[in-house]
Amino acid sequence: GLRAGARAEPFGGALRRVRVGVGQAPRMNGHAENGQENEGEGTRMDCRLIALDLDGTLLNREKQIPPENLAALERAHRAGIVLVPASGRSRAGIPDCVKAAPYFRYFITSNGASVWDRARGEEIWSAPIAPELALRALAALGEMDGETDVYADGGGLIGAASVKRLAEFPMPARQLAYIRATRRPVASLRDAVAAARSVELIQILLREPAQKQALIARLREQFPGLSVVTSMDNNIELNSARAGKGAALTALCGLLGIPTEQT
Repeated sequence: GLRAGARAEPFGGALRRVRVGVGQAPRMNGHAENGQENEGEGTRMDCRLIALDLDGTLLNREKQIPPENLAALERAHRAGIVLVPASGRSRAGIPDCVKAAPYFRYFITSNGASVWDRARGEEIWSAPIAPELALRALAALGEMDGETDVYADGGGLIGAASVKRLAEFPMPARQLAYIRATRRPVASLRDAVAAARSVELIQILLREPAQKQALIARLREQFPGLSVVTSMDNNIELNSARAGKGAALTALCGLLGIPTEQT
């Protein structure tokens, strides 16, 4: 299952712990919280759903699905397992190679703030930031030395002026290119957030990463209704406290009638 704090590993490696035979339901042994298999312990159960992270798990450094992972996806798909990408990216930020893969119907995005059903073309579960809270958080981030962007309604938003200033930040060229490709520049980020139907995530990219831990502590004290986390050396991410990959997975399992013990 997808648990908070679980260590990411290549998808093919994870699947090797699942007994998959084409044409039969896969089986997996009971396992400890650290993810290590305990042969002979626990109750054997059907594995019916696998949620998998993208960066560092399904994707390689070139942000492509390597052949061994494609083969693992094919085996799991043929065995009838529901395969669900679970990512901190927005829906619009999911790489084309993942969108094009025929194995995925459901997508958990924006750190678990949204679950998207591609077959129905609609969001089937969400845990957005309340509008008034989103505006207050946006104002607080605006007082910090950094540039803010937002995931809302499945896509990314960023102030047009911020796009130009980000070139001055200490970040890899690939990260800057990704931001430019997946955020829509707007004249006023505040106005865009106020008009959004669903604010999923608010992020600040810091000019001085050394400030990060102190700023995280301040934001957690100021906004107890938000989850305040970091995924890179230079960023802070805000979600609703109800959001999370585990929460989204639990909700999806409920909608599909799959016990979480079978993930």
